[in-house]
Amino acid sequence: MQDSRLEELKSNNPITEVARNLDFNLKGYDGNTKVSRCFNHEDKNPSLVFMPEVNRFECKSCGVKGDVIELIKEVKKTSFKEAVLWLDSTYYNQSQPVNSTEYLRKERGINKKTQEKFKLRCESNKIVIPLPTGEKYRWLSGEVRYSQKKGTSGCLYKVAEAKEFVILTEGEFDALKLWQETGHPTWTGTAGVETFKSEWLSDLKDIKKVYLAFDSDEAGDKAATDLARKIGVGRSFRLKPSHGKDWTDYFVKHSKAKGDFDRLLGEAKQIIQPLKSGVKVSWPETLAERAFYGVAGETVKAIEPHSEADPVALLVNFLTAFGSVVGDKPYFKVEAALHPMRIFGVLVGETSKARKGTSWDYIKNLFGGLDEDWKHAIQSGLSSGEGLIWAVRDEITKRQPIKQKGRIIDYEDVVIDPGTTDKRLLIVEAEFASTLRVLGREGNTLSAIIRNAWDTGDLQSLTKNSQARATGAHISIIGHITKDELLRYLTNTEAANGFGNRFLWFCVRRSKSLPFGGKIQEVDFVPLVKKVKAAIDFAKQTEEIKWSKEASLLWAKIYPDLSEGKVGLTGALTARAEANVTRLACIYALLDKSTVIEPEHLLAAVAVWDYAENSVAFIFRSMTGDPLANDILEALGSKPEGMTRTDVSNYFGRNKSSEQISAALEVLQGLGRVKSESVPTAGRSKELWFSQSKKT
Repeated sequence: MQDSRLEELKSNNPITEVARNLDFNLKGYDGNTKVSRCFNHEDKNPSLVFMPEVNRFECKSCGVKGDVIELIKEVKKTSFKEAVLWLDSTYYNQSQPVNSTEYLRKERGINKKTQEKFKLRCESNKIVIPLPTGEKYRWLSGEVRYSQKKGTSGCLYKVAEAKEFVILTEGEFDALKLWQETGHPTWTGTAGVETFKSEWLSDLKDIKKVYLAFDSDEAGDKAATDLARKIGVGRSFRLKPSHGKDWTDYFVKHSKAKGDFDRLLGEAKQIIQPLKSGVKVSWPETLAERAFYGVAGETVKAIEPHSEADPVALLVNFLTAFGSVVGDKPYFKVEAALHPMRIFGVLVGETSKARKGTSWDYIKNLFGGLDEDWKHAIQSGLSSGEGLIWAVRDEITKRQPIKQKGRIIDYEDVVIDPGTTDKRLLIVEAEFASTLRVLGREGNTLSAIIRNAWDTGDLQSLTKNSQARATGAHISIIGHITKDELLRYLTNTEAANGFGNRFLWFCVRRSKSLPFGGKIQEVDFVPLVKKVKAAIDFAKQTEEIKWSKEASLLWAKIYPDLSEGKVGLTGALTARAEANVTRLACIYALLDKSTVIEPEHLLAAVAVWDYAENSVAFIFRSMTGDPLANDILEALGSKPEGMTRTDVSNYFGRNKSSEQISAALEVLQGLGRVKSESVPTAGRSKELWFSQSKKT
């Protein structure tokens, strides 16, 4: 290994860029210097300093320090060689570097004319992109894909000037390719879509339409929604490729042309829409009969006359328990993502007497009698991410020395904990309010771990002293909470960061008064138990579930409405409609011993979803999900004579930008919480904003 090559490797990987790739949350400190919490100890006040000038790090508290390679070694707990390979996977072999010219031409579809116009340079295994503030590098080998020349700051990369509209893409190559094929004005933020800087908003102030053309995936949708709230929902339109993940795929792999793109442009919808007219903001109407399809409905109807529990609660418990007991073998595939039968459901009662616990007892007894091992997978006490991982942990090994006559001659891996072989886990949390409370504690990892549990089932904490990790965990959750507790403890952060929309929220209440109980002992459950057992056995042998032809046609009609963004906290909490409906439809199909989703399965799932969405609208009808919008609403409520935008700005001591105020007013207008009127004056008419009564 040559020192010059190693030094070049280090200099090409700025310490702050490497830190971000290692998931450090960097904050400004002094000039270019950044700080974060230290990985080496509990760190309430950030003490880990990253110094770009010398490309090193140092903790001012515990003293750990070093260069980029030492940082990787410490964080990843790996060897020097593995740390080097993390930076450049080709460092130790003699393979030829990727031809950067061919990469631009073949994989990105950027022709020579465009390359010359924007002064793109191809240098060995990297491409240099000139920016107004310096240079950005696209590396064609190694773990680090992008870095910047020292002194380069993030900026708006404008491929062409914009007047009436602009298209914002997720990266420079997409922007260049899209402009090359269409001639439309395309821009991108060089710091990434999730770090769109507020100072760039002034460049957009006179543009009437902003098309957010980020990648066609969940991350792209979330970034578009977040940015729309910054720049104004009224002029923000979601634009994503109909074929492929990004615009390079669209034009290069799928050979689409300008005409195809312009049709997409014409069909683009505002990214955030008001709640659809069918959504109720009173207590949700009775759950539609089609939700009680098949053996799930038969079971609920057998229990319901003899219980004070809400039929909704019985059904949600049944579907969640079935999804848990069958494990993660059956799945539905959406592009590269696999969706097993994991359901997170929370029963929300207006009071503590909604019979939420009673509804679970019947279902637990039914399924527990069909799978003895699964009975032991039911737990409670959802209070920490590390605790959740421990419940489904993998085997834990420790590398120990082998000694001979006092000398170490080798090393071996010794099992210090056998882990859990059954990766199924059903959390039944009767005090879900306690779970929400701990999410806000500094350093608590539970929110992130729960999100990963819903997504992939592969769980790991970055806490230094936590050795446990879990792969292939199949975790389902049933929570109980009152409406007041939910409103008090579910923060805007947890609603917006994807925690809240991985759950289905259901309003439930006592269905009837049975002072002497029912006659459940007279019900013959044997035929139902046989059906459920047969469905479980079938599901445990099933792998991929697909649409039937008829159901796929129905899905195509339903999908646009499910996937349409909605405003406010209700929109944030219902943003995973498509995924949740698909998982529910799969469960209904498996209960029918079917490997394909039929229309009746999909309609049952949609009925459950509609009730959940109506529940969210009812529970959170007074909240916008936007702290600034909430404050403006309070201000308008105290001014029945109305307020101008200037009045609103003065209310906040002129500390909020006009763009922020406009975006918040549009959120409130979309919710029907405010209205504006043009009032004549001696000169120009003035715009006044008024609070409107809550919808009931």
